[in-house]
Amino acid sequence: KAATNRHLTEFTGLDFEMQINESYTEALDMTDYFMVRIFDGIKNNFQADLQIISQQYPFEPLQYNSGKNVRLQYPEGLAMLREAGLKNIDGTEIDDYQDLETEQERTLGKLVKDKY
Repeated sequence: KAATNRHLTEFTGLDFEMQINESYTEALDMTDYFMVRIFDGIKNNFQADLQIISQQYPFEPLQYNSGKNVRLQYPEGLAMLREAGLKNIDGTEIDDYQDLETEQERTLGKLVKDKY
């Protein structure tokens, strides 16, 4: 596993096709629905397996919303980081069009979790 949130050396892909009637948010709604069902299924049906895995690879239990997930626009996320006083590694202000650094992504995740 790489040390960033964007890169994995192992993964399982999930591909689905669907008709979009009005907006791409319909695909987000469907993704929310089936990911919650997958997480619920793992939590409810594989506790013994998770216990065995955790003995060799300790982990915190997965935390997730059981309904619709929070959706932020990129500018909203940047605003949260700025309000928390975060800057770039070199001390400059976070730009509206830059990619986030790994630590900024982690911090944003914590901020969103605390707020929502």
